[in-house]
Amino acid sequence: MVTFQALAVKSPTPVTSQNPPAMDQTKIHQCVETLSLKGCEEVTKIIAALEQGEPVADTLELTVEERLATLDELRSIMAVYQARK
Repeated sequence: MVTFQALAVKSPTPVTSQNPPAMDQTKIHQCVETLSLKGCEEVTKIIAALEQGEPVADTLELTVEERLATLDELRSIMAVYQARK
């Protein structure tokens, strides 16, 4: 299971399952693009680090949910490359 330590952020509206925080899809896309440019070997290491909850420089400005979405996108991209091998 992937877990990330969330930073406490004061919000005027409590976050609940009915009111999840909005994810910035542009930030996620840009992060995935930036990480993808590092190549397959590095992306594999980044995926492993994110899965362990370790900090990854290019994802530090993302929320926990955005990091999870980025991780999912990276896994999907790498699955395509693995299938081609």
